[in-house]
This record gives sequence, C-alpha cells and structure tokens, in this order.
Amino acid sequence: MAEGINPHLLFYSFLPPLIFSEAMKLNVRLVQKCFAQVFLLACPGVLLGTGMVALVA
Repeated sequence: MAEGINPHLLFYSFLPPLIFSEAMKLNVRLVQKCFAQVFLLACPGVLLGTGMVALVA
C-alpha cells in the first residue's frame, strides 16, 4: 500500500502546512532581536555552500 504513494506528493502536501504553522508561532520580538546574528551567519554559509558546489560541479 505505501509503495504506491509518490514521495513528492507527501513532501508537497505535508511540508508547507507544517512550515506555515511553525512560522505563525514565532515570537516576533525574538526574531527581530536575533536577525542580525542570523543574517551574519547565514550569508557566509550560503556563499561557502555555493563555492563548494561550484568547485565540485
């Protein structure tokens, strides 16, 4: 029974509601307080990941 279920269907049907519900529960003040720290950590991580993919590809 479970072998016939498309994994992409599960991914696209369950993930968006889960992300949306968690986003609605976020504490806005905490997000505003931590935004600079998150931004400073995320940007170099994205650049590093992009560079690594460029080297491998």
